[in-house]
Parts: sequence; C-alpha cells; structure tokens
Amino acid sequence: MRKYFIQLENDKMVPKGTPGHGFDGFLTISGNDDSFLKNQSQAITVLQATAKEFGEDPTKIWDYLHRDINNDSPDKDQQTGIFEAPAHKTTSGVRVDARNPIIAVLNSTNPDGSKKYPLTLRLESFVTKVLFNTTGENSKTPRAAGVEFLAGQSMFSADPRFNASIKGTTMQAFARKEIIVSGGVFNSPQLLKLSGIGPKSELEHFDIPVVVDLPGVGSNLQDNTETGLNTKAAQNFTATEAVFSVQHRMIHA
Repeated sequence: MRKYFIQLENDKMVPKGTPGHGFDGFLTISGNDDSFLKNQSQAITVLQATAKEFGEDPTKIWDYLHRDINNDSPDKDQQTGIFEAPAHKTTSGVRVDARNPIIAVLNSTNPDGSKKYPLTLRLESFVTKVLFNTTGENSKTPRAAGVEFLAGQSMFSADPRFNASIKGTTMQAFARKEIIVSGGVFNSPQLLKLSGIGPKSELEHFDIPVVVDLPGVGSNLQDNTETGLNTKAAQNFTATEAVFSVQHRMIHA
C-alpha cells in the first residue's frame, strides 16, 4: 500500500526526497509549529515525564516531537515513544481530504465554459452490488463491469433516517475501465460478499450467487487501534502568549 500512499501524499513534515514519502500528490500532510507547547511549560513537563517513562532522554523532547511516525524503517511497527501526529491540512491550517480533488475535477471547465472532464458525481446513491462480466474471456477470472445502486435518501439501514417502507429506485452504472471499491474496513467486505465475492458457504447460506470463493473476505476485521487517554491535571495549563495553532501529539506504544 505504501506505493499508493506515496502517490497521493504531498508531505510538508519531512525533507523532500525522504524515502517512503511522496511530495507531488493532492493530499497535503503537515504538522504544527512549537508555539503552543513553548507557551505552556506544564505541557512540556508532562511530555518530558512521558519520555522518561519510555526510557528516553527528556532533554531531547523537541527532537521526539518531530519524529516521523510514518517512516519506512524496517522496525517501524515496533517503534515506541512520542511522535508528531501528521494532519491532513495545508501549512496554513486548511483541511485537505479526498473531497478536494474530486470537486476540483468536477468544477474544472475549458476556456469556453464547457466541462473539462467527464466526471459525474451522484449523491443519495447507495451501492448494493458490484456487477461482474463472467462470460467469454472473463469466465475464469470475472471482471468488474459496473455497480448496482439504490437511488434515494438514506437507503443504508445503518442511517438513523432509514425508513424500511421507502425502497428507493434500483439503478445501474457501468465503467469502461476499473471499479474502485472504497467502503472502509467493514462496508468494503460487506459489498464484496453481497456481490458474490467471499466464503462460498456463507454466500450460499444467504442465497448469494458465488462469483469467486474467497474465504479471506470479511475475516480478521480490525478497526482503528488508537486509544484515547484523558487525564486530569492538578493545575490548569495556561498559555503565556497567544496561540494560533492546534497541536496534535501522539504517544506510540
């Protein structure tokens, strides 16, 4: 996956050319300056104490706060300590996400005002199945050809506005090239299973025609493993000067 992360990344936190990072993608990654912490001596004291608990040198806290948590070292998954948490934002604090390039492409026009790119964006469209071509040369290796979806508001039953009496309109959309499934940790395997990609026994149990028997789909699911820790200090943390940036620090254990 790292090769794709490199393609989409525009990293502002590490020197340009740092291995394992990208610098020409649409997703700007930046951190924060040290003004906030330097204005709060209590915060530095807490972080130095934390560093000491990790067996690190408290006097090097500023070095630790700028370590690259997304480094490409062989032992990256075993590293512990205090790191700067990357943020999807420009250096001026404007949030950056996948929406930005999509909207930019959607709104791009030619000099005469016509649409520059053939992109269609649909809202209130809930994909229920990936459609596969299983004939001819695709008989052995099915090829995704399109999607089937329900057009209507709140078609997903997990939506609090969902109304089972409103069925929506079944529609289909087809692609000349690839279909990108991007439904997250849980909805991606769910969609694959509904489309006939998954453990054969489970698909047959729910009367879903099997396109490919792929037992690994939907197994070993794991959500984000970050755990927030809230603590109460004996005294208020006060800033000695005005603060204009939001700080994020991560303790990696």
